[in-house]
Amino acid sequence: MLRIFDVQRFSVQDGPGIRTSVFLKGCNVGCLWCHNPESLSHEPQLMYYEEKCVLCGVCTAVCAQGVHELNKREHRLNRSACIACGACAKVCPAGALELAGYDIGTAELMESVLRDKAFYEKTGGGVTFSGGEPLAQAAELAKVLQRCKAKDIHTAVETSSNVPEQAIRAVMPYTDLFICDIKCASNALHKKVTRTGNGAIQRNLEMLFHSGKNMWIRIPVIPGVNDTEQELMAMAALIRRGGAAVERIEFMPYHDFGKSKYTALGMDYPFETEYGKCENAKQRAVYAQKIFAELGLTGIV
Repeated sequence: MLRIFDVQRFSVQDGPGIRTSVFLKGCNVGCLWCHNPESLSHEPQLMYYEEKCVLCGVCTAVCAQGVHELNKREHRLNRSACIACGACAKVCPAGALELAGYDIGTAELMESVLRDKAFYEKTGGGVTFSGGEPLAQAAELAKVLQRCKAKDIHTAVETSSNVPEQAIRAVMPYTDLFICDIKCASNALHKKVTRTGNGAIQRNLEMLFHSGKNMWIRIPVIPGVNDTEQELMAMAALIRRGGAAVERIEFMPYHDFGKSKYTALGMDYPFETEYGKCENAKQRAVYAQKIFAELGLTGIV
């Protein structure tokens, strides 16, 4: 049984070809710019989109906890009383309420994955497990990956690598591609912007570099954080050690598309609180690509 919060079919962003992307709940890294805040907690969470609410009051009738308080102009939530049962989300006619997070069995998930097997075969696609941090559920994930390989489906795992080495080794026999996120080379900077150091991350990357597995590297380019020449050169030096194992290096410009999700969860957006508005992200990503190219790295996109 995996705890997930989304399954996206016909994904073309998370690995080669047409893929099904499965997003697992729970993350042990706290990136200030995270655009999937519903992935951070392992527990199911109620999301409320105020702009969609029609103040119909249907939610109040099914909520035994008294979470919802409505009048003619306003819908208030007592989140501390919410037990994340999802009853209100099921009956909301406007889609203003959503429960992020649910458990799914291997058989049910495989049924969803197998629907698009013909597309995987035609495009060199497959299934990608992302998050959150999918390797926080490594034991159960390994079972699903094994089932995928038994059906000749290409598998990818996107990870921060901030996990015990044994978590990676548990899924390694059934994983064709590791998509590894690198935020910062500096341990001090990594702690500042993700709330955790990167010692385990760098050790696991070194292990993967020599594992014989194919790897993609993803770098979120965050202006004012990790886009200095010094930091980029340090990340490039780390990635260079991967040699031929690193097939692709993706630079992902910062965006704030996830801000509405923070509001829906009743959370503040931490990046703007600490760094303010962020501009020129695309230009800084181009700059990062240039630095890496000048250092002789290949597979840059």
